[in-house]
Amino acid sequence: KLALTHAETREWLTREKSLMAILQSVPDSKLLSTVWGADFSAASPGSVNAFLSSLSPREEACLHELMMARSPGSSLVDAQRCVKRLEIAAFSERIKSEQSQLAVHGITSENIYKITNRICELKKELLDLKRQLTDIA
Repeated sequence: KLALTHAETREWLTREKSLMAILQSVPDSKLLSTVWGADFSAASPGSVNAFLSSLSPREEACLHELMMARSPGSSLVDAQRCVKRLEIAAFSERIKSEQSQLAVHGITSENIYKITNRICELKKELLDLKRQLTDIA
């Protein structure tokens, strides 16, 4: 919602395009990725409406409903927390993916060792991300 309605958040997301890569690892984030990557001004209702009208009727209806819904937060800090949570979700998905490789039939001890090390590193990074979440003002 903030990406559509809050100018400061929209500007931040536009500057932080590199964070869009995290959406590739988060299930069901296609519409969010579309909003994040779109070129419109949240400060201009006409610009937002033009963007919304470029979407499929289903996507447009979904975003209109989202914009009308009451949200618990309405600041850039709230958006930054949401993005950090998405990053955490992406890391959790990567960990699950690595763990599933351990179940492959006939996996060698060497590969088990490598995968286990990657999982440990990802878990450390995940803990760092969770700490960063608590540090967001």
